[in-house]
Amino acid sequence: MTHDELFDLLAISEEDRPGCARLLAGAVDHAALAEATAALTSRLGSYSEHPLGAATTDPMAWLTAYLRLTPTIVDFHRDLGITPDVTRATLADVGRNLTTHRRAHAQFGLETWDWLISHYTGMMFGLGRLNFMLHPSPVAFEGVLVTGQWYLGIHIPESGPLSPLAVEESLELARVFFSLHFPEKPVNIAVCESWILDPGLVAAMGP
Repeated sequence: MTHDELFDLLAISEEDRPGCARLLAGAVDHAALAEATAALTSRLGSYSEHPLGAATTDPMAWLTAYLRLTPTIVDFHRDLGITPDVTRATLADVGRNLTTHRRAHAQFGLETWDWLISHYTGMMFGLGRLNFMLHPSPVAFEGVLVTGQWYLGIHIPESGPLSPLAVEESLELARVFFSLHFPEKPVNIAVCESWILDPGLVAAMGP
């Protein structure tokens, strides 16, 4: 995979591509990179959410690991029968988070490096307007979930309007997707926790 092919797949903007190219050329702490890479590869397909422990918190080490491990996650998706369109939609969060960092700090960086761990360990998938994370419930919720039961966490990428129709279509895509690709992890519950759902926003905004 060439740099251009990689950056296109990850939806990395033109202004962030030189920084990514420098990282791929070796402009990163090698010990930190080894820690980030080991953390990701050991968790790929494990659906573990345990704390990372002693793994590095160097954002550039994590970004470099994401860049280098992209072919691995592409192969992981392919082995599950996941289409390239879903893979592309999922990994576009890399470029999206780089853009968010640049908008906030006016420079190259990845403040939200830890958000992308789930994408590169095979837990997060972009399906239509929404992203869905497959994980087991850590605790029981009476009448809703039992401990260890699989459910979907719904996440809202900054990728456009959030219309009711787009949400409904995304939920239907998720229903089909997870029953097809993860039949051994049956899900019938999805949960969304987001500041967008704060009822105080409705009270504060006009019509």
